[in-house]
Amino acid sequence: GNIDMGTSKVDVCISKVLGVEESIWSPMYGLKGKIDVAVQMRLDNEGIKHSLALPLELKTGRAQSISHNAQVMLYTLLMSDFYGTPIDQGILYYMKSEEMRGILSDHDHLRAIIQRRNEIASHMSRRNSFPKPINKVDTCQKCHYLDACGIYQKMAGEMAPEETDAGKMWREKTEHLSEIQVEYFKMWNDLLDRERDDILKLKKVLWTVSSKKSEQMGRCFSRMVLTRIEEDPMGFLYTFEKIQVEDVKSVNMLEMQLFVGDFVIISTEKGHYGMGFGIISKLSETSVVLHLEEELAGPPVRVPGAETFSQEFRGIMEIEEISFKIQNRIETHSENPDPLLWRIDKHELGTGFGIATDNLVQLLKKDGDVKRRKLIVDLEPPKFLDVDEVPNVSQNLLMSPRKLSQNSQASQSKQMDMRYLNPDQKKAAQKVLQAQDYALILGMPGTGKTTTIAYIIKMLVQLEKTVLLTAYTHTALDNLLLKLEELQVEFLRL
Repeated sequence: GNIDMGTSKVDVCISKVLGVEESIWSPMYGLKGKIDVAVQMRLDNEGIKHSLALPLELKTGRAQSISHNAQVMLYTLLMSDFYGTPIDQGILYYMKSEEMRGILSDHDHLRAIIQRRNEIASHMSRRNSFPKPINKVDTCQKCHYLDACGIYQKMAGEMAPEETDAGKMWREKTEHLSEIQVEYFKMWNDLLDRERDDILKLKKVLWTVSSKKSEQMGRCFSRMVLTRIEEDPMGFLYTFEKIQVEDVKSVNMLEMQLFVGDFVIISTEKGHYGMGFGIISKLSETSVVLHLEEELAGPPVRVPGAETFSQEFRGIMEIEEISFKIQNRIETHSENPDPLLWRIDKHELGTGFGIATDNLVQLLKKDGDVKRRKLIVDLEPPKFLDVDEVPNVSQNLLMSPRKLSQNSQASQSKQMDMRYLNPDQKKAAQKVLQAQDYALILGMPGTGKTTTIAYIIKMLVQLEKTVLLTAYTHTALDNLLLKLEELQVEFLRL
């Protein structure tokens, strides 16, 4: 096709797909992002042919925006760092209008974007510090973060004057919040910030501490080679083996602070961070098997001896004449005598903070979850059904052993047998069945909370309810699942 690349219109052709939804971490620029498609594009500009690696950003709408241009410019920085070659152009494609536009990343625009990034990063490094809002009604009304912005301004007490249009907009968004609700948001936002700060300190180790030193701290497997790739019903299994260095004390991987079930980040020893995320499936003294939901793409691989084109990389999909060639950039040790070295670091799972913060906003925004706001924030007492309103089947579940044996309907199923619960446990189970909002069960260690919860789950399953079971630790969750297994309750462990 023919597209405008800023200075002139050129004929272009996508010759390779280098990566799809590549997650790129760039410590050099303090940025990370996920690029829709990284492509290799052949350009013909007045007879001069060359090839460029570019980010291709897909937009489902028609409306063009300066933020779209800025996004592509940031992606050129990420790709420059990731691919190890200067990339100063990108492509925007609007799917509805079928319009393709070239974006040039000039120095002045990039400098302004990085300055804004630094300003935001400065605020993020200080607790309860926020950039000054633009307070432009037309712009703010189109922003996805309008509600969150209003709540944070209310918390900080720095809203625009009420007589201004911006002040009226913010007042409309936040006037429903009571002082108690604002203090609740402030408290939990501060707690999330504190926990996030601790997690980020550990995450920085990935690019501030060498893999060798991190391994000595017990948080990393360094100098690993990929030896086997297998498909799994739930994804892929990757086997990595340890390369032992002569005259260096061998490392026993079973003595590290990494265990089966731990989440890990997969990077290369050459500095390509966050190439993949997985869970330790098997572990031995010298090897580890990781389970990944998505294929591990590997770092960029230059095409050897490519003199005609300036930026030739091996693609995951290549167009040859009228056919497609699909391949993977990654190779195992047996396929490559000069193997790529990997590092596998413990992942502290800090990604959940964005979800937690958004849930906090959803709880308190004007058209948010009013019911839960009253229950959780305002501490409105939960409601319970009367005993005679509880479904008949659940009453059978809670009968005493004598009444249970006399009741023909209940005695037909051992799965409904609650005779092993003591009176307090039965009372707790009864309360759960009566609950319309929530029920809290308090018990000292050893009083049978795990057993009670297992029987409650069995009751709910018998009542054809769907149950989500969560716990603070893996051990607590697995203890409950063992109880459910004894009670012949089917479950799916996530």
